Amino acid sequence: MMNVIPLFPTNVFTKQCNLDLEELRKKIYKFQLSNETSTHSNVGGYQGHGFDCPELNEVIASSLPYDKNNPMKELIITSWVNINQKNDYNEMHSHDPYTGTALSGTFYVSTPENCGDLRLHDPRFDILTAPDMKYYNNGNLWQMIQPKENMLVIFPAWLQHSVLPNKSDEDRISISFNIAFVF
Repeated sequence: MMNVIPLFPTNVFTKQCNLDLEELRKKIYKFQLSNETSTHSNVGGYQGHGFDCPELNEVIASSLPYDKNNPMKELIITSWVNINQKNDYNEMHSHDPYTGTALSGTFYVSTPENCGDLRLHDPRFDILTAPDMKYYNNGNLWQMIQPKENMLVIFPAWLQHSVLPNKSDEDRISISFNIAFVF
């Protein structure tokens, strides 16, 4: 019998939370009225940087995977709001780990049906042309996560990701964030 050694796995963490989404939606739409949109990976849609939600920050901080033998001195969370209307999406990108960002993630506030899945791209560069690709992960070069309201997703900042177009007539609302540690 052949042993399997899973080399170089990429961990993605998800958690179903229990935040007050109605209050959060009100806070996000109010934030949108007084903060201009910026363009990073978004194609269409609103992306407002500098959003602060202490309740969400507490959930993120208590959910982080870290070595208990190497405690953090400081945790820095920077957040922004995404409001994607019909056909808005986010192109493939990563969050630069060379700026001190260790982890990135998203918290889902409004997720109507067909609002656009999160696509996490395989980080192994040469896998794109490998002849044996069809034998692993069913030949997929990405894995999809279907967003659900009150869902938290955390992944390495260097992991390429994108968001498929919102095919719903309702807004898809999420709060994305970067996490930096000081040890």
